[in-house]
Amino acid sequence: MLVVIGIIFSIVAYHVFDRMYWFGIEDRVVYAYEGVICAIEKYIAENQKLPETLSIVPPEDMETIRQMKEIAKTEYYVIPARNSWKLDVLVRARGKEREFVYVSDGELTPEEESRYYTGCHDWVILRMP
Repeated sequence: MLVVIGIIFSIVAYHVFDRMYWFGIEDRVVYAYEGVICAIEKYIAENQKLPETLSIVPPEDMETIRQMKEIAKTEYYVIPARNSWKLDVLVRARGKEREFVYVSDGELTPEEESRYYTGCHDWVILRMP
């Protein structure tokens, strides 16, 4: 009986630890991209147009992202039809992948909505397909 209780406790503890670990990752991703989002918004305010690439982001803000070993890929998209933009970030940690999405107008595609996992500040976290 004690063995069964020990196994159950171990499984529950692993899942609690894993979820707490991902909470930390979520906060770190949001913090890492804060400077990127501010740079994009500043560029739009000053130039009245969307930046075509992330080259407008200060190097120190990009370095913050590079230092996060969990960030596997960052993609930036302009959505001209909606005068909007999107950051799509792939994060890998503990054998799992999550996709973090920031859309300036908050609108997700139907495919993204079907993969919705949770939200973190203004970001949406998607299940991997």
